[in-house]
Amino acid sequence: MNSILALADDMTGALEVGAKFSASGLQTLVSTNLVEAGPASVLVYDTETRHSSPQVAAQEVRRFALPSGSVRPLLIYKKTDSTLRGNISAELRALAELYPMWRIGYAPAYPALGRTVRQGLLYVDGVAVADTEFARDAQNPVGSSSVAAILGPEVACTIFDGETDADIGKAAATILADESMRIAVGPAALAGWVAEQIDIPRGAPPSLPELRSCLVFNGSLHVRSSAQMKHAETRGCISPEHGAAWRILGRDHAPNADPAQVARVNAGYILEQLAATAPDAILLTGGDTAFAVLAELGLPPLLPVSEVVTGVPVTRIEAAQLAPVLPGRRRDLFLITKAGGIGERDVLCQIRERLDSNGR
Repeated sequence: MNSILALADDMTGALEVGAKFSASGLQTLVSTNLVEAGPASVLVYDTETRHSSPQVAAQEVRRFALPSGSVRPLLIYKKTDSTLRGNISAELRALAELYPMWRIGYAPAYPALGRTVRQGLLYVDGVAVADTEFARDAQNPVGSSSVAAILGPEVACTIFDGETDADIGKAAATILADESMRIAVGPAALAGWVAEQIDIPRGAPPSLPELRSCLVFNGSLHVRSSAQMKHAETRGCISPEHGAAWRILGRDHAPNADPAQVARVNAGYILEQLAATAPDAILLTGGDTAFAVLAELGLPPLLPVSEVVTGVPVTRIEAAQLAPVLPGRRRDLFLITKAGGIGERDVLCQIRERLDSNGR
């Protein structure tokens, strides 16, 4: 089949990978449920297993990747966190068991976001990942900077070093040239190169939208995300004022509140604001928040557009899919998502500058 099956363990990752494939002219669909790909060449599933036990994560990967009869994708892309968080080992073991005839190629680096791999060790902005704040992540702390140690001895794969974007391109070419290496693994950097190089019919990529209004919500606990919000508010790129074209939504929660419950409460509030103000778009930081909002919207199928800046995808949700929860809406809604730990300090201002219809 001329198709790609991609799996991500959280919503921001699924949308990020989807944007890479869509931007290369490959029709792409992102879903949280098992669906038919239809005319799409790339089907991306969000397995929502970042915070699961290794056993549950492996089970979910098997459920989404289980081959159906004689149908096999041309390639399986397993999107992993760029700081090695999550159930990477368990999920790759599950794929290896489902497809024992296929080898795994893993390029963990994302140089454009400061993630590099040298001699099998992952660095974030030049610091070994186990010595960064990601080692103290509240839900998924990273225990080692060694990619091989994270995988464990049970996972057999080729691990590619990478310190430049060109290194990732070479890794993609090596994977695609090897007919037995049909499971490609890595953050979205590798997906972008695979999308460019893979031999699949493609069309014109969709254009980024011009937005008149956007609601902005930070659901991440990462210090970088908070600094980005403060910087953008200070610069006037976003504002908490009612009636602002790009408006910040804020909520206070009790200290040590359950993160999953907080995400659900935030999502309910965001949906209320969507119904009340009918913006063109919502900008969400944090994978748990993005998933919770989409759950409130009924987990509709998602149509990736492209990245507005590296690591920040734009996704379209068709108006017809929103009718059950937003009955008065007559136009598509655009979703802009960002993982908490990525992006420069002025990333929110960059996003507005490139999407705001008043500034283009």
